[in-house]
Amino acid sequence: MEYIKLISDPAWWKNLTGSDFGTGFIAGLALVLFWLLLLIVLRGIIAFIFRSRRCSYVEVRRNDGNTMVNREVIASVVDRELAAYPSVIADRIVLTRKGKNYQLTVYCAYLLSDPSGIPAFCDEFKPKLLAALERGFGINSLQEIRLWICNPDENWEANNKVQLPTQEKDAYIGL
Repeated sequence: MEYIKLISDPAWWKNLTGSDFGTGFIAGLALVLFWLLLLIVLRGIIAFIFRSRRCSYVEVRRNDGNTMVNREVIASVVDRELAAYPSVIADRIVLTRKGKNYQLTVYCAYLLSDPSGIPAFCDEFKPKLLAALERGFGINSLQEIRLWICNPDENWEANNKVQLPTQEKDAYIGL
């Protein structure tokens, strides 16, 4: 409480600014506060400019005009490519955009009874999906394909429904 009374006392400020040390101290404190404020503002601007945004389409740039490929169309391609892997079922996909590049995240369940394993599946699935999207729609701006793989619940085979990951301990595999 004493410090608040001291700081709010005009005589203390007059005494502090009356000496060379006090003037330099206040100027240094103001300079530090200015730089901190400037760095906070710059961090906010950079985060705003370089943030990734969810989107519902992928824009394919062409000389004669742009083509928009809807997320549902990409989801059907993902489902068609995943048909070759009976141990993996995709629940949904999320498209995000960062500048001119896109990122595709596929939420899926993986049956642990498959002997080939998740790394072999990822190494085989990613090039097939990229080739199918390039060949079918000309999409070559996918910067990254992420697979969010979670264990299905106990009665997954009965209702064939995937539970989305909700906990931090679920496995995340980025390709």
